[in-house]
Amino acid sequence: MHKVKTDASSVAQYDIIIVGAGLSGSVIAARCAEELGKRVLVFERRDHVGGICYDYIDEKTGVRASKYGPHLFHTDVGRVWDFVQKHGEWITYEHRVYARVDDKLVPIPVNITTVQELCDPSIKTNDDMVDWLKSNQVPCKCPSNGEEAALAQVGQQLYEKVFKNYTKKQWNKYPKELDASVLQRLPVRPDIEDRYFTDRHQALPKNGYTAFFEKLLTHSNIDVSLATDFFTFKNNIDFSKQKVFYTGPIDHYFRDSGYGPLEYRSIRFEEEYVDAEFFQEHPQVNYPGYDVDFTRIVEYKHFPNQPDIQKRKRTLIVREYSLDDGDPYYPVPTRTMASLYEKYRQLAGRENNVIFLGRLASYKYCNMDQAILSALNCFDETVSGDSAKPTLSLFVTFHKELYSEYYNGLDRHMDKVTFVAVNPARNKDIPERLKNRVIREWEQDNYDTSLQDHGYNESSTFYHVYRNALHSYADYIGFFQYDMTIDDTIIDKVLSDPDAPNTIYYQSSWLQDLSNHDFFNGVYFLNSYNEFFGTNHDITVIFGDRPYVMCASFIVHRRVYMRIAPWICSLIQDPNLLTYCEIHFAMRKQTWRSPWIGNLLERAYALALFLEPGLTAVPLGSVHSQDRAALKRGSATSRFISSYRLALRVVRMNKQFSKNPITRAATLALLICNVLTVGTSRGLEWLFVWCVDIMGRLRIIRREFSDDEFRIYSRK
Repeated sequence: MHKVKTDASSVAQYDIIIVGAGLSGSVIAARCAEELGKRVLVFERRDHVGGICYDYIDEKTGVRASKYGPHLFHTDVGRVWDFVQKHGEWITYEHRVYARVDDKLVPIPVNITTVQELCDPSIKTNDDMVDWLKSNQVPCKCPSNGEEAALAQVGQQLYEKVFKNYTKKQWNKYPKELDASVLQRLPVRPDIEDRYFTDRHQALPKNGYTAFFEKLLTHSNIDVSLATDFFTFKNNIDFSKQKVFYTGPIDHYFRDSGYGPLEYRSIRFEEEYVDAEFFQEHPQVNYPGYDVDFTRIVEYKHFPNQPDIQKRKRTLIVREYSLDDGDPYYPVPTRTMASLYEKYRQLAGRENNVIFLGRLASYKYCNMDQAILSALNCFDETVSGDSAKPTLSLFVTFHKELYSEYYNGLDRHMDKVTFVAVNPARNKDIPERLKNRVIREWEQDNYDTSLQDHGYNESSTFYHVYRNALHSYADYIGFFQYDMTIDDTIIDKVLSDPDAPNTIYYQSSWLQDLSNHDFFNGVYFLNSYNEFFGTNHDITVIFGDRPYVMCASFIVHRRVYMRIAPWICSLIQDPNLLTYCEIHFAMRKQTWRSPWIGNLLERAYALALFLEPGLTAVPLGSVHSQDRAALKRGSATSRFISSYRLALRVVRMNKQFSKNPITRAATLALLICNVLTVGTSRGLEWLFVWCVDIMGRLRIIRREFSDDEFRIYSRK
């Protein structure tokens, strides 16, 4: 690593200026130097690289310790794992955390053992644990604060023993004063799993984080200026030619704006040497009670990446105290701070050639892998300069199983796909080859448990991807359902299409008329859209003859996604939508809400996308892939069920299409033929599908798209 002492005249020789030598800044620096040959200058206000990941060898014990608290690397993202392995050697390590409560050591997150020790010794099995949680949880569909969220997850007993006072010590606020997301991100496990993280890759750098950062920044094109204040040299930067990546506190960058400071929590570290081989049984022990002031004790000697020279009969422990003042560590998640950050974010958008990234610039705590992935994607978006290679992030929702055969056509583009598990209460069946592409939405920072209570699945994924910025800096954002076919040709089509920035690519079973009140209250949604966007669309845009699609799956340019996503997320949390649905269900004497919620929101996506000016819609597919696959293979029983379901959808979707008795009779005849022919021969089964297709072409009934049909519906 090449260290320099910067002066005003030397700044002009660099192509890229990076503020901060932490994770985000170091990743950007490495890619700019290695892949583009850019001259990079890194400003770091501390006297070392690595940011708060910095570690060192303690002279008195020989123990490798972290100056700013432990950092545990874990990820399910293959791209991130490949990147860190390229820049260092890693040792597998699965972190476990215990809490001292009632003079007992219990595992955190809460699991069966935790409940046995603190609440009910009779809990033995997963079913016992689920029943205990249900009997103790305080139901709350839409928690408005951290206390309501915690009570909805663990009930009063565990809330008082484990969460309430610890939260007060950590944040200097009781849970009811914090946003619900703070407590919603805490997992509760109905089994004996005691690992703190469940990611596929969990590891520590063999030679420590400092060595990892030094290797990242060791390149002939990178200069590092330590103990240097960027703002001393800001006026020497030519922002028309030099690009700046700023990873410091965003409020400090705009300190002259008059908006005031953002609120952070800091940490004071108190070291103590103990003349013993070990002080405690585990590397980290939390102290939730008010009997002590500190939040936890960390003993670094337990970590496996220790050097061989450590003195075995002495150890170092570090007590951590949460403070209001000091170096910024944790953004304080309150509505007031969120509103203030939004003002700073708008200022950042007006800066010329300055990119703000990282936890301090985005005012959001993020895990190490999230910071690395964001930096990797930010490089692709802002400085790679390769417009011929646009990026795409595709998110596939699943709530119980993934059909591996639907993704057999994904080879070259698997790195662009993330499978998002929803509904933590259901066991997941995940093919081995797809496991490293899976994330669990309930483990994200901003997780809303109420969405599952309302029956959301695909919409829950959309909401949490947006709220947690998992889409990052990709050019194109897509959402698919777990039983829709995806292959390389679909992604190739999007990434190679010169008209892609102005195109909606969708995969859907049916063309829908949004005026069909059997499923959709067009007036309610259009009024909501007009109010949100300040438009004045007349109801005729729905009752006209334009085809809208029920957007079960779609891919759009980031520009379109970032415009419609806030409205969709507001709808997902809109109690009026739920009220409308409840009335709808009551009228139909139905209680299973999931498909109806989904149908409504898929039409909302359609409305938002098709009202965007200047966009063309291009279908990417076909018959529902689950039905198509079952019709092509499988037992007669499975083919019958799938074919019957396909026919039933034909009848349901044509019920109000026409009052013509001939249409009704033709639809009923198709259904009868389907029942009679399934199981007799494959040819007769497919004859039914062909009849549906032909009648659709003659506009006798509505039908599903055929695989080779790419009819373009242009906005008139």
